[in-house]
Amino acid sequence: MLYKNLTAKELYASIPATSIVKEMFVNGLKIGSAQLAISAMEELTVRGDTDIIQHELDLAFKEGYVKIG
Repeated sequence: MLYKNLTAKELYASIPATSIVKEMFVNGLKIGSAQLAISAMEELTVRGDTDIIQHELDLAFKEGYVKIG
């Protein structure tokens, strides 16, 4: 398998469209995958797209995907 040693950092670096990373972040929130949501959030932060993170987290709380406690 050629992808066996692919890191998350390399995976996200290979995705040029921020919209795809945003969708990965949103899907991670929707399905409750902390690994997917956090790794995509880290990539959005690296790209300087913290406004997307704030907006999508606000929506996730409003829609009940993320709950406090």
